Amino acid sequence: MPKFSYIARTKEGARQAGTLEAPNQDEAIAVLQRKELVVVSLIQHDLDEILSKEYDKKGILPIGQQSLKFKHRNVKFGDLVIFA
Repeated sequence: MPKFSYIARTKEGARQAGTLEAPNQDEAIAVLQRKELVVVSLIQHDLDEILSKEYDKKGILPIGQQSLKFKHRNVKFGDLVIFA
């Protein structure tokens, strides 16, 4: 089963990061939403693939890695929750 690394926000706006296993990206998002988290970043990875590739100086994953990122610097957390 694929592993996903995530960054999410709680209802209070606190940042939370971790990893989880899920059959696909949609199920990983659903699991986090059931925990009442707002997904900020979700990256699917295979440990063997990551270890075999090099990161660039900025630490960005190699091309081909799936990622889902939301940037909302000027958006209030409550507004983002309502939008989602």
